[in-house]
Amino acid sequence: MKSKIPVLSLLSREKLTNILSKIPGKKDLIIDPKIIKPLENIVGISVLRSLDVDKVYKIQGSNILSTKDTRVFLIYTDLVLVKHICDHINAEVSKNEKSRTSFYLILVPRKLFSVMQLLEEEGVYERVTVFSLHWELIPLDNNSILSLEMKNFFSYLFVNGDQSFLPVAAKSIWSTFFLWGNPCTRICIGNHSQSVSKMINTYFEELGRPQRNNSDIDCCIIVDRDVDYMSTLLTPATYTSLLDEVFRIQSGFVEINDGLMIPLNNQDIYLQIRNRHFSHVTSFLKDKARTIQGEYEKSQKMKLEEIKQYVKKDLVNITEQKKSLSHHISACEIIVKKLGEHFEKFVATEEGMLENASKYETINFIEDCIAMDNVDKFSILRLMCLLSITQNGLTLEEVNKLKSLFINAYGYNYLPIFYNLEKLGLFTIQQAFTLSEVTASSLANKVAQVVPLSSKKSPFHQMVQKLKLIPNHKEPSNFKDPSDMSYVFSGSYIPAVCQLVNLLHSGEMVKDDVPKFFSNAKVQTSTDTNALNTFFIYFIGGVTYAEVAAFQLFEKLTGCQVLIGASNIINGNIICESCL
Repeated sequence: MKSKIPVLSLLSREKLTNILSKIPGKKDLIIDPKIIKPLENIVGISVLRSLDVDKVYKIQGSNILSTKDTRVFLIYTDLVLVKHICDHINAEVSKNEKSRTSFYLILVPRKLFSVMQLLEEEGVYERVTVFSLHWELIPLDNNSILSLEMKNFFSYLFVNGDQSFLPVAAKSIWSTFFLWGNPCTRICIGNHSQSVSKMINTYFEELGRPQRNNSDIDCCIIVDRDVDYMSTLLTPATYTSLLDEVFRIQSGFVEINDGLMIPLNNQDIYLQIRNRHFSHVTSFLKDKARTIQGEYEKSQKMKLEEIKQYVKKDLVNITEQKKSLSHHISACEIIVKKLGEHFEKFVATEEGMLENASKYETINFIEDCIAMDNVDKFSILRLMCLLSITQNGLTLEEVNKLKSLFINAYGYNYLPIFYNLEKLGLFTIQQAFTLSEVTASSLANKVAQVVPLSSKKSPFHQMVQKLKLIPNHKEPSNFKDPSDMSYVFSGSYIPAVCQLVNLLHSGEMVKDDVPKFFSNAKVQTSTDTNALNTFFIYFIGGVTYAEVAAFQLFEKLTGCQVLIGASNIINGNIICESCL
């Protein structure tokens, strides 16, 4: 199934080349810096040169250096950037009204009415030719993840309620169905996922259906990110997920030192450690260093003919491994420096919250973190959100106290973040019963309604219990050679969607029962087959590297194949930043 993944990059490259070939003459390409790394996964500089691209510039604020008569802007659909481009065009025209400069705008992933309206308001509508580039899902992490790399997708959809890019997600799924075939089972969990599913059906009617009768995919699951926020907020434990937490992986590249971008794809050492529990990464790297050192010492004792063969066959590989090893050791040192002192305490606190331990101990720990000012502010926010989710909200007094402490410590510019966290259901006030809200005559009825509710479990704990998301370990977890997907969170939690796939495959859950486990879920089936061995999982709003690692362990343990698609890569820090 995964052998067809490179076709997606070829399709994206063809779309871009078709657009650039329509623009005549030599041209400068001026690119949004955020788009550079995704673009490198699609097209190389040699292809751009063949399309008469002379120079490539980055947009840096309002400073655009190009002086070519034909200028092509390649940007994400972002009104702020479009305004900068409008200012640049107007400044150019004001210098020379008879200027023959041609301007072209390529918007990723689509044109929006708001963009065209802004061009008209700024008086440049007639001077700019606008294209849209809806690239296909981009393969990342050695083809383990397919992502649209829309960095602000979560913010647009879940924080701002802007559904403008849902059709883009639907179109990307429609394209994959043409490549792998239309699955016989489609499961949608969440409002946005069901909207996307309807759009896919519309595309089938308007743009065509896959011609093949069979499919490489048994089951497609489209799921909203808000179905399982825990998998984004909990502290992850695998190497890649911590690499993303600390450095923010950018389309398969990571910037460890200032300006030094390290590619992660196709690195032998990285592929061996990417899903390891972090506690076993450093020991592996030490062993690898000894092996490389042994190879070097062995070469010192070689005869002349042996050295010739060594240089010809092995030296380049050894040199590359040594360089890669140095980068990953540096990355581990920075991760340990940033997280090491607090890592175990955070994991223990999170485990206590999941097990519904003392709320007051957790609040005291959060207060201490704020007072000591030795923990990243977003890590504190994540703890506060985790506490709220596991407790089904906090009391008004607790919310005001934590909010006040945080704002006093980090500034009033963080005040809007709490409004958005509440809107997302991540930091909420309990719907408490208060005597002041009822009259004496209705008191008995109110008590009758409230008392039974107090014994009910929160929606989160109901989901945990139904899906068995918290393992009942009788023995310490084996993180070196894990056999349980919970290892991605140090044995405390199994990502909900990963567990859903596991239960569907094992037969512990039949597909028609999914709506009983997830509210607002819908199942579509075209055949009665129950054997589900190949899955396509698409996350609307982003997937975490912890979930990816859990899926890959599932593949290893069961022999199933899981194709992971998403609008973007996400983690808890990105969610907090999106709420600002």
